[in-house]
Amino acid sequence: MPKSIVIKCPCCRMLLDVDVASRKVIRHFKKGDHGKVDAAIFDQGLKKVTDREEKADDRFSAALSSVEERADSLEAKMEEARRKALEEKEGDSM
Repeated sequence: MPKSIVIKCPCCRMLLDVDVASRKVIRHFKKGDHGKVDAAIFDQGLKKVTDREEKADDRFSAALSSVEERADSLEAKMEEARRKALEEKEGDSM
């Protein structure tokens, strides 16, 4: 079921966008403005989707770099521990 419907006022001939649930007028349009407003609403929605995609890409990139940094750090720590273990082993055998 649609959230809103567009009806034509019989008195003033304006188009009214009415919320179905609350039965209140959300917007009103002059006779020729309805197409322009629809295009503007579509453009705003498209911009929101594009912005959301960009933010998601940025978050993913940040998370990926964080994981890579953590992996590099762990690899360095493991190499250091391996080096220390070899030094201790060589020290014990002498």
